[in-house]
Amino acid sequence: MSEGAKELNLGADTIISNLTSTAILGILNTSIVVSFATLIFAGPCPEYFASGVAFFLLAGCISSILIALFSSYEGTIGCIQDVPSAISGLMAVSLAGTLAGSSRGTIFANFFAVILISTLMTGIALVLLGYFKLGNMVRFIPYPVMGGFLAGTGWILFKAGLDVSTGMAFNLSQILTFFFPGQLLAASIRARRT
Repeated sequence: MSEGAKELNLGADTIISNLTSTAILGILNTSIVVSFATLIFAGPCPEYFASGVAFFLLAGCISSILIALFSSYEGTIGCIQDVPSAISGLMAVSLAGTLAGSSRGTIFANFFAVILISTLMTGIALVLLGYFKLGNMVRFIPYPVMGGFLAGTGWILFKAGLDVSTGMAFNLSQILTFFFPGQLLAASIRARRT
């Protein structure tokens, strides 16, 4: 086999491998994006859920493309993260409570404004940390603080996941409700109807 044929065959294998991994990651990221949009928009503004999913899908595509194009490491993959989504969900619930008398359109516009401003501020802070090479300052954050932050966001994601999937507000005092199969099935059916 000639050198040109080997290179062509290697190129075809690489293309097939890249397309397969792109398809798998696309499906995975789409399901993640839909679940995060559900976390943020399903409770306070369910009529704008489709717009929220479209917004998150667009943001995920743009961030993935930018990371793939401009990353210094060849194998870098980007997707929307769970921790900012959990915090955005908390901000959305708080904002919906604050703007309780306003129209749904106003609440939805404020959701996007808060998410956009917090994303831009975080991006600027990270660019400045990278530009001034201050990434090693993370080592000054105590382990219990970092562990508590990650445990707190994990709890928020767990609780919100149960709230969204069952349609019941998860409460520690009512935890036994989730162990009765009939009760959980009825709650899931009610959640699908709404």
